[in-house]
Amino acid sequence: LAIWKFDADGQPDLGYGDGGRTLSPTEADFLNDAILVGDRFYLTGMHLLTSSGPGMMAVGCAMLDGTPCEGFGDEGNVLIEVNEPGRTSESRRIVHRDGALYAIGNTDYGNGGTALAFAKLDAQTGALDPAFGDGSTLDGTVVIDLDVVPDGFDFAYAGAFASNGMLLVGGSAQDGQFQGSDGFVLALDPATGAPDTAFGDDGYAWFSATTGVHFDRFEVRALHVFEDGRILAGGNAHLDDEFFNSLTRVLLASIEPDGTPTTGFGV
Repeated sequence: LAIWKFDADGQPDLGYGDGGRTLSPTEADFLNDAILVGDRFYLTGMHLLTSSGPGMMAVGCAMLDGTPCEGFGDEGNVLIEVNEPGRTSESRRIVHRDGALYAIGNTDYGNGGTALAFAKLDAQTGALDPAFGDGSTLDGTVVIDLDVVPDGFDFAYAGAFASNGMLLVGGSAQDGQFQGSDGFVLALDPATGAPDTAFGDDGYAWFSATTGVHFDRFEVRALHVFEDGRILAGGNAHLDDEFFNSLTRVLLASIEPDGTPTTGFGV
């Protein structure tokens, strides 16, 4: 993990580390996200078991000076084997609330597809929370196969907390239209990992279209919750024309705290 510190004018703080930068050891071979909570950096990504895989979810913790957090996992690292042996899982996002960390990502699943995967950890020790999950996978983890199409590719990219405390997850689910996918926002109970069925359509708000000639691919990559509880989803919208040229657009969608579309926003 490379950490840079800058002054308010954007110049490196030469009093920090070596010329404004410090390096911190981590078991994550690929880093996808890092957050600063108090005096701790939490990071997440994938740890490779061999140089060519498979891999597993990795969560790390480093102090401001880059030293591993004492008492967190194994010298500041936690490896989460949510995937079956020989398969790969990866964490794309990490969020923090009320002393808990949530790693958000996906895992190989079924006959060649992927499913959503989540883990809840104690922010001080890195221990998995045994109350999170239904016992069908590793304690402290949840795997959800959206299965819009059998053995489809489902991905989780974004995380945030709703105004009522629910864990919001943004991503995409293959919808069967060749390369097509639907975007979604999923609401989960942060204590158990179960979908909040009062949100949207049985826990999900969906975003899809049939604008492209051959396929449409929607992905929710970022989430923002306003003070009034309204949720803004941002991401990608890939469409195509009659010549199979991909037309890349930005997806912006607004939903109410209950997961229903915001009247008057867009079309």
